[in-house]
Formats: sequence, C-alpha cells, structure tokens
Amino acid sequence: QAILPQALSTWNRCIQPSSVGVCRRRQPSQHAMASQGATLQNYNNELVNSIEDLRGKREEVNRQILKEEEDKAKIQKEL
Repeated sequence: QAILPQALSTWNRCIQPSSVGVCRRRQPSQHAMASQGATLQNYNNELVNSIEDLRGKREEVNRQILKEEEDKAKIQKEL
C-alpha cells in the first residue's frame, strides 16, 4: 500500500522555491523515472489482482445467495 507514496516522493521533492511561492520540482533522472514506472506498474498489477479476487468472491457470494433462496423457496413450498 505504501509503494505509491514512496515512488512519488522523489518526484515531489522541492529543490528551490520560486518567487511566487510555488515549489519547483526536480526533474527525475531516466533511471529514477524507470524505477518509478516499474513501481507504479507493480502497484497497478496488485490493484488488478485485488479487483479480480474481489470479483471472484462476489460471484461466489451470489451463487450462495441463489442456492439459499432456492432452498428457502423449496422449504416454504413444503410447508
């Protein structure tokens, strides 16, 4: 979870305040940009995996709900 803030921390460091009070940002080196890109890609991959896992769990819960509703209807019919 802390990967994204860590990746962006280098990018957001100020090197010198400007005259209007806005901080100028240091341009990251190609190596730093590649490293940040890889870190963000890993973060995105983790998000995709988490979403896929949640979708699978939702489908399983929906199947259980349908089965229980069918069981309930069967029991009510028997009564």
